[in-house]
Amino acid sequence: MKEGYEGNPPDMADWTDHLSTLFPEVQLKKELGALWRGILYDAQALEEAELLLPRLNFTEHLAFHDTARREGLAGKLGPRELHRLAGEMVAIAKRGLLRLDPEDAPLLAPLEAVAASGRSPAQAVLDAWKEDPRPEVLMTRFEL
Repeated sequence: MKEGYEGNPPDMADWTDHLSTLFPEVQLKKELGALWRGILYDAQALEEAELLLPRLNFTEHLAFHDTARREGLAGKLGPRELHRLAGEMVAIAKRGLLRLDPEDAPLLAPLEAVAASGRSPAQAVLDAWKEDPRPEVLMTRFEL
């Protein structure tokens, strides 16, 4: 960072590029930021979200994490389907955003669509891979 690259000091675009190379379990996108803002910054939404989800002990949380990782939105948390819980959580966040800043509510539209579909985005990639596993084909199907 001090020396830059080839004599050019780093700038904000370099930092943004760098951050795009990180792949934690959750990458904060505009949609997820809006989701969390709608839930955490609005007391009524936070209360609704706490009532929606059961309290889990550590072992139950690990089992839920494993189910979500393997099955995506097709999985279940107890008797409840994850895509339905996700849809309810997005609806709670949307109501919170409508109270906080209605202009941000449309940011949740992609999350609403994913939850309503009942299919995780990863499932679309897996389905495409089954059709044609060539990387160049997959890349063109999912380019931004």
